[in-house]
Amino acid sequence: MPRRKGISPEQTRTSLIEAGIAEFAHKGFAGVTTRELAARAGVTFGALHHHFGTKLGLYEACLKHGNAVLERDVYSELLTSADFADINKQLRHAVTYGFDFVAEHGDLAWFIIRSSMEHPTQPGRARF
Repeated sequence: MPRRKGISPEQTRTSLIEAGIAEFAHKGFAGVTTRELAARAGVTFGALHHHFGTKLGLYEACLKHGNAVLERDVYSELLTSADFADINKQLRHAVTYGFDFVAEHGDLAWFIIRSSMEHPTQPGRARF
C-alpha cells in the first residue's frame, strides 16, 4: 500500500492506535495479525513497525491511550462530581457514567475490559 499523501506521522500513529483498539477489542491479541492491523488503519505494514516496532508495542500504546482516556474522562468526572456525603448517590452516578462511557467509547471500553482479563503473549493467562 503506498503512503497516503498529506497524512502526518501523528495521524498515522493515531490511526494505528484506533485500529488496534478495535481489532484487539473484538479478536484479542492473538486473534489479529499485524497485516490486519495495518490494513484496518489504512497504512502500510512497515508504518506499523516504524511507529511501534511490534504488535506488542502497538498493544501497549493502545493500553496507554486507554488509561489516558480513563484518567481524563472517567476518573476526573467521578472525582469532581463526588458527593461523599451521599454514597448511594455517588454510586448511582458512577454506574450511570460508566454506562455512558461504554456507549460513547464502545471499542475502547471493550478493549480495556478484555485487556484486563487476558495476557497478550500468553493465551489463557490473565494479565494480573
